Amino acid sequence: WYSAEELAQIRSVWAEAWETETAHYKIRTNTSEAFSLELARVMEQAFASYSEHYHRPYDGPKMNLYAFGSFEDYRAFCIEQKLESHIPAAGHASGAKNYGCGYAKYGGNPELISTMIHEGSHLFYDRAVQGIVPSWYHEGQATYFEGYTWDGTTLKFHHISPARLPWLRQALTQGTNLPLRDLIQGDALSSIQRGAKDSTLFYSQAWGLYYFLCHGATEERKKQFATLREKYASRALGPSVMSPAGAYSSFVGEMGSDWDALESEWKAYIQTIKK
Repeated sequence: WYSAEELAQIRSVWAEAWETETAHYKIRTNTSEAFSLELARVMEQAFASYSEHYHRPYDGPKMNLYAFGSFEDYRAFCIEQKLESHIPAAGHASGAKNYGCGYAKYGGNPELISTMIHEGSHLFYDRAVQGIVPSWYHEGQATYFEGYTWDGTTLKFHHISPARLPWLRQALTQGTNLPLRDLIQGDALSSIQRGAKDSTLFYSQAWGLYYFLCHGATEERKKQFATLREKYASRALGPSVMSPAGAYSSFVGEMGSDWDALESEWKAYIQTIKK
Protein backbone atom coordinates (compact mmCIF):
# COMPACT_ATOMS: atom_id res chain seq x y z
CA TRP A 1 0.00 0.00 0.00
CA TYR A 2 1.23 3.47 -0.86
CA SER A 3 0.12 6.92 0.13
CA ALA A 4 -1.07 9.21 -2.68
CA GLU A 5 2.23 11.07 -2.49
CA GLU A 6 4.27 7.87 -2.66
CA LEU A 7 2.25 6.56 -5.59
CA ALA A 8 2.65 9.84 -7.47
CA GLN A 9 6.41 9.62 -6.95
CA ILE A 10 6.51 6.05 -8.27
CA ARG A 11 4.36 6.88 -11.31
CA SER A 12 6.53 9.90 -12.14
CA VAL A 13 9.11 7.44 -13.45
CA TRP A 14 8.27 6.65 -17.09
CA ALA A 15 8.65 2.90 -16.66
CA GLU A 16 5.90 3.02 -14.00
CA ALA A 17 3.70 5.66 -15.67
CA TRP A 18 -0.10 5.83 -15.41
CA GLU A 19 -1.99 4.04 -18.17
CA THR A 20 -5.54 4.84 -19.29
CA GLU A 21 -7.48 3.14 -22.08
CA THR A 22 -10.38 4.63 -24.03
CA ALA A 23 -12.44 3.53 -27.02
CA HIS A 24 -9.73 4.62 -29.47
CA TYR A 25 -6.57 5.28 -27.45
CA LYS A 26 -4.08 3.79 -25.04
CA ILE A 27 -2.69 6.69 -23.03
CA ARG A 28 0.48 6.62 -20.99
CA THR A 29 1.78 9.53 -18.91
CA ASN A 30 4.00 10.16 -15.93
CA THR A 31 2.52 13.58 -15.17
CA SER A 32 -0.39 12.73 -12.87
CA GLU A 33 -3.37 10.40 -12.71
CA ALA A 34 -5.73 13.36 -12.97
CA PHE A 35 -4.04 14.51 -16.17
CA SER A 36 -4.21 10.99 -17.59
CA LEU A 37 -7.99 10.97 -17.14
CA GLU A 38 -8.35 14.51 -18.47
CA LEU A 39 -6.33 13.69 -21.57
CA ALA A 40 -8.53 10.66 -22.15
CA ARG A 41 -11.64 12.88 -22.17
CA VAL A 42 -9.99 15.40 -24.48
CA MET A 43 -8.70 12.93 -27.02
CA GLU A 44 -11.91 10.99 -27.47
CA GLN A 45 -13.65 14.24 -28.37
CA ALA A 46 -10.75 15.25 -30.62
CA PHE A 47 -10.99 11.88 -32.35
CA ALA A 48 -14.53 12.66 -33.51
CA SER A 49 -13.40 16.01 -34.92
CA TYR A 50 -10.44 14.45 -36.72
CA SER A 51 -12.73 11.92 -38.38
CA GLU A 52 -15.16 14.62 -39.47
CA HIS A 53 -12.51 16.98 -40.86
CA TYR A 54 -10.56 14.31 -42.70
CA HIS A 55 -13.71 12.59 -43.97
CA ARG A 56 -12.42 9.22 -42.83
CA PRO A 57 -13.55 6.70 -40.20
CA TYR A 58 -11.02 4.70 -38.20
CA ASP A 59 -11.63 1.22 -36.87
CA GLY A 60 -8.06 -0.03 -36.59
CA PRO A 61 -6.04 -0.87 -33.48
CA LYS A 62 -6.15 1.62 -30.64
CA MET A 63 -3.66 4.44 -31.06
CA ASN A 64 -0.93 5.01 -28.48
CA LEU A 65 -0.40 8.42 -26.89
CA TYR A 66 2.64 9.14 -24.73
CA ALA A 67 2.52 12.33 -22.66
CA PHE A 68 5.92 12.78 -21.04
CA GLY A 69 6.37 14.62 -17.78
CA SER A 70 9.74 16.10 -18.68
CA PHE A 71 12.09 16.89 -21.52
CA GLU A 72 14.48 14.22 -20.24
CA ASP A 73 11.78 11.54 -20.64
CA TYR A 74 10.93 12.75 -24.14
CA ARG A 75 14.61 12.92 -25.13
CA ALA A 76 15.25 9.38 -23.91
CA PHE A 77 12.28 8.13 -25.94
CA CYS A 78 13.51 9.88 -29.11
CA ILE A 79 16.92 8.24 -28.67
CA GLU A 80 15.27 4.86 -28.09
CA GLN A 81 13.31 5.29 -31.32
CA LYS A 82 16.45 6.44 -33.17
CA LEU A 83 14.77 9.77 -33.86
CA GLU A 84 17.35 12.13 -32.41
CA SER A 85 16.43 14.71 -35.05
CA HIS A 86 13.07 15.14 -33.28
CA ILE A 87 14.56 16.02 -29.90
CA PRO A 88 14.32 19.82 -30.46
CA ALA A 89 10.58 19.49 -31.14
CA ALA A 90 7.86 19.42 -28.48
CA GLY A 91 6.51 16.15 -29.85
CA HIS A 92 6.12 13.93 -32.88
CA ALA A 93 3.96 11.12 -34.25
CA SER A 94 4.58 7.92 -36.15
CA GLY A 95 1.77 6.29 -38.08
CA ALA A 96 3.97 3.29 -38.86
CA LYS A 97 4.71 2.70 -35.17
CA ASN A 98 1.22 3.81 -34.11
CA TYR A 99 2.05 6.48 -31.55
CA GLY A 100 1.94 10.20 -30.92
CA CYS A 101 3.97 11.78 -28.14
CA GLY A 102 4.96 15.06 -26.57
CA TYR A 103 5.92 17.02 -23.50
CA ALA A 104 5.17 20.50 -22.17
CA LYS A 105 8.15 22.36 -23.62
CA TYR A 106 7.38 25.55 -21.72
CA GLY A 107 5.55 23.93 -18.81
CA GLY A 108 1.95 23.28 -17.83
CA ASN A 109 -0.83 20.84 -18.56
CA PRO A 110 -2.75 23.14 -20.95
CA GLU A 111 0.30 23.26 -23.22
CA LEU A 112 0.69 19.50 -23.04
CA ILE A 113 -2.97 19.02 -23.99
CA SER A 114 -2.44 21.26 -27.03
CA THR A 115 0.66 19.31 -28.04
CA MET A 116 -1.16 15.99 -27.74
CA ILE A 117 -4.11 17.25 -29.81
CA HIS A 118 -1.60 18.42 -32.45
CA GLU A 119 0.24 15.10 -32.51
CA GLY A 120 -3.07 13.24 -32.30
CA SER A 121 -4.09 14.92 -35.55
CA HIS A 122 -0.91 13.71 -37.25
CA LEU A 123 -1.44 10.22 -35.89
CA PHE A 124 -5.07 10.03 -37.01
CA TYR A 125 -4.20 11.26 -40.50
CA ASP A 126 -1.33 8.81 -40.85
CA ARG A 127 -3.40 5.88 -39.58
CA ALA A 128 -6.87 6.55 -40.99
CA VAL A 129 -6.19 8.53 -44.16
CA GLN A 130 -2.64 7.45 -44.99
CA GLY A 131 -2.24 10.31 -47.42
CA ILE A 132 1.06 11.56 -48.81
CA VAL A 133 1.47 15.28 -48.18
CA PRO A 134 4.00 18.14 -48.24
CA SER A 135 5.44 19.33 -44.95
CA TRP A 136 3.60 22.68 -44.84
CA TYR A 137 0.29 20.90 -45.39
CA HIS A 138 0.95 18.26 -42.74
CA GLU A 139 1.70 20.94 -40.15
CA GLY A 140 -1.10 23.17 -41.38
CA GLN A 141 -3.57 20.39 -40.62
CA ALA A 142 -2.17 19.74 -37.14
CA THR A 143 -1.95 23.41 -36.13
CA TYR A 144 -5.53 23.81 -37.37
CA PHE A 145 -6.54 21.65 -34.41
CA GLU A 146 -4.68 23.87 -31.93
CA GLY A 147 -7.61 26.29 -31.95
CA TYR A 148 -10.14 25.12 -29.36
CA THR A 149 -11.73 25.71 -25.99
CA TRP A 150 -11.68 23.15 -23.21
CA ASP A 151 -13.55 23.62 -19.94
CA GLY A 152 -12.63 20.29 -18.42
CA THR A 153 -15.70 18.60 -19.86
CA THR A 154 -16.35 19.79 -23.42
CA LEU A 155 -13.86 20.28 -26.24
CA LYS A 156 -14.94 22.75 -28.94
CA PHE A 157 -12.82 23.55 -31.99
CA HIS A 158 -12.81 26.99 -33.61
CA HIS A 159 -9.44 26.30 -35.32
CA ILE A 160 -7.89 29.72 -34.63
CA SER A 161 -4.55 28.84 -33.04
CA PRO A 162 -3.90 31.23 -30.13
CA ALA A 163 -0.17 30.52 -30.36
CA ARG A 164 0.18 30.95 -34.13
CA LEU A 165 -2.01 33.95 -34.97
CA PRO A 166 -0.07 36.62 -33.00
CA TRP A 167 3.27 35.44 -34.41
CA LEU A 168 1.91 35.43 -37.93
CA ARG A 169 0.45 38.91 -37.65
CA GLN A 170 3.71 40.22 -36.23
CA ALA A 171 5.67 38.70 -39.11
CA LEU A 172 3.28 40.19 -41.66
CA THR A 173 3.48 43.61 -40.00
CA GLN A 174 7.28 43.55 -39.88
CA GLY A 175 7.65 42.01 -43.33
CA THR A 176 9.62 39.04 -41.99
CA ASN A 177 7.20 36.40 -43.26
CA LEU A 178 8.18 33.77 -45.79
CA PRO A 179 6.82 34.23 -49.32
CA LEU A 180 4.10 31.61 -49.72
CA ARG A 181 5.92 29.89 -52.55
CA ASP A 182 8.84 29.35 -50.14
CA LEU A 183 6.53 28.08 -47.41
CA ILE A 184 5.03 25.53 -49.80
CA GLN A 185 8.50 24.17 -50.52
CA GLY A 186 9.69 24.29 -46.90
CA ASP A 187 10.30 21.54 -44.37
CA ALA A 188 9.07 21.63 -40.77
CA LEU A 189 11.83 19.50 -39.25
CA SER A 190 14.53 21.56 -40.92
CA SER A 191 12.95 24.74 -39.54
CA ILE A 192 12.96 23.25 -36.03
CA GLN A 193 16.63 22.41 -36.29
CA ARG A 194 17.44 25.94 -37.45
CA GLY A 195 15.96 27.29 -34.22
CA ALA A 196 12.84 28.63 -32.53
CA LYS A 197 12.51 31.72 -34.72
CA ASP A 198 12.42 29.78 -37.97
CA SER A 199 10.20 26.99 -36.67
CA THR A 200 7.71 29.40 -35.10
CA LEU A 201 7.43 31.25 -38.39
CA PHE A 202 7.04 28.08 -40.47
CA TYR A 203 4.35 26.59 -38.22
CA SER A 204 2.49 29.89 -37.88
CA GLN A 205 2.38 30.41 -41.63
CA ALA A 206 1.39 26.80 -42.27
CA TRP A 207 -1.53 27.28 -39.87
CA GLY A 208 -2.44 30.62 -41.46
CA LEU A 209 -2.45 29.34 -45.04
CA TYR A 210 -4.38 26.18 -44.19
CA TYR A 211 -6.96 28.14 -42.17
CA PHE A 212 -7.32 30.73 -44.94
CA LEU A 213 -7.87 28.11 -47.64
CA CYS A 214 -10.50 26.37 -45.51
CA HIS A 215 -12.35 29.48 -44.30
CA GLY A 216 -11.27 32.78 -45.82
CA ALA A 217 -10.53 32.17 -49.48
CA THR A 218 -12.91 32.73 -52.37
CA GLU A 219 -15.34 29.92 -53.10
CA GLU A 220 -13.32 29.03 -56.18
CA ARG A 221 -10.13 28.71 -54.13
CA LYS A 222 -11.93 26.66 -51.47
CA LYS A 223 -13.11 24.22 -54.12
CA GLN A 224 -9.62 23.99 -55.58
CA PHE A 225 -8.19 23.35 -52.13
CA ALA A 226 -10.80 20.69 -51.40
CA THR A 227 -9.74 18.92 -54.59
CA LEU A 228 -6.07 19.20 -53.64
CA ARG A 229 -6.81 17.83 -50.16
CA GLU A 230 -8.49 14.78 -51.66
CA LYS A 231 -5.62 14.21 -54.10
CA TYR A 232 -3.17 14.25 -51.21
CA ALA A 233 -5.42 11.95 -49.17
CA SER A 234 -5.81 9.44 -52.01
CA ARG A 235 -2.09 9.51 -52.84
CA ALA A 236 -3.04 10.43 -56.39
CA LEU A 237 0.01 12.68 -56.73
CA GLY A 238 2.49 10.16 -55.38
CA PRO A 239 5.46 10.59 -53.03
CA SER A 240 7.01 13.36 -55.12
CA VAL A 241 4.84 15.89 -53.23
CA MET A 242 7.16 15.43 -50.24
CA SER A 243 10.03 17.07 -52.17
CA PRO A 244 10.25 20.87 -52.56
CA ALA A 245 9.67 20.65 -56.32
CA GLY A 246 6.79 18.20 -55.93
CA ALA A 247 5.14 20.26 -53.21
CA TYR A 248 5.34 23.32 -55.44
CA SER A 249 4.05 21.67 -58.60
CA SER A 250 1.19 19.92 -56.79
CA PHE A 251 0.03 23.20 -55.27
CA VAL A 252 0.32 25.20 -58.49
CA GLY A 253 -1.32 22.42 -60.47
CA GLU A 254 -4.53 22.85 -58.53
CA MET A 255 -4.39 26.37 -57.06
CA GLY A 256 -2.72 28.24 -59.93
CA SER A 257 0.48 30.28 -59.97
CA ASP A 258 -0.76 33.82 -59.33
CA TRP A 259 1.28 34.14 -56.15
CA ASP A 260 0.81 37.91 -55.87
CA ALA A 261 -2.98 37.61 -55.76
CA LEU A 262 -2.87 34.73 -53.29
CA GLU A 263 -0.41 36.56 -51.01
CA SER A 264 -2.53 39.70 -51.07
CA GLU A 265 -5.79 37.91 -50.29
CA TRP A 266 -4.15 35.81 -47.57
CA LYS A 267 -2.47 38.71 -45.80
CA ALA A 268 -5.66 40.79 -45.84
CA TYR A 269 -7.72 37.94 -44.42
CA ILE A 270 -5.30 37.15 -41.58
CA GLN A 271 -5.70 40.71 -40.30
CA THR A 272 -9.49 40.26 -40.09
CA ILE A 273 -9.44 37.14 -37.90
CA LYS A 274 -10.94 37.66 -34.46
CA LYS A 275 -9.64 35.46 -31.65
